[in-house]
Amino acid sequence: MGIDSDLPKLVEEHSIARGVRCLLYRTTDNPTVAVHGSIRAGTAIEPKNQHGIAELATRLLIRGSRKLGPEKISDSLESVGAAISFRNTLDAISFQARMTSPWMQRVLDILSECLTRPSFDRRDVEKEKEELLTDIRLRDDDPTRRGIRELLNSRECQEDRENKSGRFL
Repeated sequence: MGIDSDLPKLVEEHSIARGVRCLLYRTTDNPTVAVHGSIRAGTAIEPKNQHGIAELATRLLIRGSRKLGPEKISDSLESVGAAISFRNTLDAISFQARMTSPWMQRVLDILSECLTRPSFDRRDVEKEKEELLTDIRLRDDDPTRRGIRELLNSRECQEDRENKSGRFL
């Protein structure tokens, strides 16, 4: 008998949807449940002709599934004090869910719906595209970012790149 079989199993594995695995570490100290996960689908692996698609998809995931509309999702989560969020990173779309343990299955079902059957409603897509473009314009108008862009495009930096000295003023 190996040492592994003598130890208690600390992490449980659950399949919450086709292709979605959940690893669970239980503790009796606290009745809350926190779920963190990711999907290999971030900004770095976007198709060259579809820049921004990962961010757009991330923003749309909480906007409803084919089965649950955004209001139903919001009401279901708020009524039990739970939350679900999605975030785009360079190499993944990450998600989080927080709830008290009696509501774990309900919240995991909603999370699974959002991840595996998103609606990507045409009106929501257009609205999120506009919001994303506004965010980009605001980012580009930020004085700090503008200053950095101007510095990097300055003659000194251009010459430095040409000399390949690696020095920045």
